[in-house]
Amino acid sequence: MLEWPNATPTTKEVYGFTWSKRLNTGEKIVTSTWEVIDGDDQLSLSNEDISEDGITTSIMITGGTKGRSYCVRNHVVTDSVPPRELDRDGRLNIR
Repeated sequence: MLEWPNATPTTKEVYGFTWSKRLNTGEKIVTSTWEVIDGDDQLSLSNEDISEDGITTSIMITGGTKGRSYCVRNHVVTDSVPPRELDRDGRLNIR
């Protein structure tokens, strides 16, 4: 699990993953979804994005409860045949 830098409840920051080490040669991400899988409902996710080259995903994260830790999961589907589905998790601590 990737540990992102600590944030505050008022932080508005883009976080994400580079998937190049998990993708096969020429494979690209075609869909990306994000969800909070551990923590309360005070963390807000918006502006999901996939880079033009199809190997990097990102999300805008805001809010959170001071003193809480959140696990955020990114689920992607690739353009391979058959499509592959992969997950990565990031940890964000709110200070």
